[in-house]
Amino acid sequence: MWAIALKELRQLRRDRRTVAMLFLLPLLFLVVFGYAASFDVTDVPTVVVGNGAPLVAGMLPTQLHLVRVDPAGNESSARDVLRRGEAVVAVVTPSLQGSAPHVLVDGTEIFAAQAAQHGLAALQATASGSPLAGARVDVLFNPGLRTAVVMIPGLCGVILVFVGTIATASG
Repeated sequence: MWAIALKELRQLRRDRRTVAMLFLLPLLFLVVFGYAASFDVTDVPTVVVGNGAPLVAGMLPTQLHLVRVDPAGNESSARDVLRRGEAVVAVVTPSLQGSAPHVLVDGTEIFAAQAAQHGLAALQATASGSPLAGARVDVLFNPGLRTAVVMIPGLCGVILVFVGTIATASG
């Protein structure tokens, strides 16, 4: 065992590229994931559909960035907008006066969905007379907002890039 370790240390001393990669790649990943990859969500793309869309659009929390207002739309069109990835939140206003709106949230965008839920909860708690009071919130495509559903495919990509870099450098 000692002989193999000694051989590897000698080889490392001769191969400067491998030594540089052993220290630079982890440092690069630390910088990228520590500073460049931010999970802070400041604005969430939102679409408002239904008869009361113009009224509700003006009362949305600040982090819900209005992408489109469609008074002629319905819940089906709102779901289509979420499927196409044009918005993360869709507010479906009721056709009947006095009914609560239905808020649809795209659960594949975990951090944006969490920010939207917090913003809507704060709005509902403070504004009892607003049209969004009593709104029903449904999370689609990842109802439990489980990070594994989204993070594991992303980590597979990172691992493949890392393995490819190592394989290329050592070959």
